[in-house]
Amino acid sequence: MGSLWGLWALLWGLFWGVRCPPPTPPRPVIVVHGLLDSARDFGRLQEFIAESHPGTNVSVLDLFDRGQSLRPLWVQVEGFRRAVEPIMANAAGGVHLICYSQGGLICRALLCTMEQHNVHSFISLAAPQMGQYGDTQYLRWLFPRHMKSNLYRLCYTALGQGVSICNYWNDPHHRDLYLNSSDFLAPLNDERLHPNASGPPGATLQPGSRTCCASATSSSSGAPTTASSPHGSPGATPKTPRRP
Repeated sequence: MGSLWGLWALLWGLFWGVRCPPPTPPRPVIVVHGLLDSARDFGRLQEFIAESHPGTNVSVLDLFDRGQSLRPLWVQVEGFRRAVEPIMANAAGGVHLICYSQGGLICRALLCTMEQHNVHSFISLAAPQMGQYGDTQYLRWLFPRHMKSNLYRLCYTALGQGVSICNYWNDPHHRDLYLNSSDFLAPLNDERLHPNASGPPGATLQPGSRTCCASATSSSSGAPTTASSPHGSPGATPKTPRRP
């Protein structure tokens, strides 16, 4: 009788071992902060993820903090790319990308310019994916002498394009100037080809070389937008095109 029960226990273990494989570890989470923020501002989010999903590795990238977040966005994209690549390399199952405000634009540019990435889901929080045109507290602090209606005079110049917020300033009353002057948002949104573009339409954008067919849905005033796009699935926004 004892051997029979032992055989039954063995079969039961084999059956449930096949039916119920061990749980896979949670995917790492990468958090990218926004304009004038720092990694320390996202400590509560990091705690919340750890409490909700124990064992999750959460990396809040400590790059371009505070005033450094005003640097040109392509410079920031390159810096964040170097930071996320080793995290992705150690995550066989992929990663989750949570990007706040200006960080949402940086992350979408990352997805457009990285030849290989394993982002499973991209969450864009309150990011002005179609640009910004509106007064905010930090805007009045940054440009006290410029009102919303005439900020284009600064932003749509070579000097202005050296400031991150001007990289996505989208003045609907000066559309031609935006299209001809925007070094970041217009090419990223595929609203115009980059001056040095090569390859077929819709090819992956590389700064200074290619165009990126990447549409997004968000209000021009930077209204909160949350989008999850697992591997650029159809209908998800923003799109994250990949090199063929």
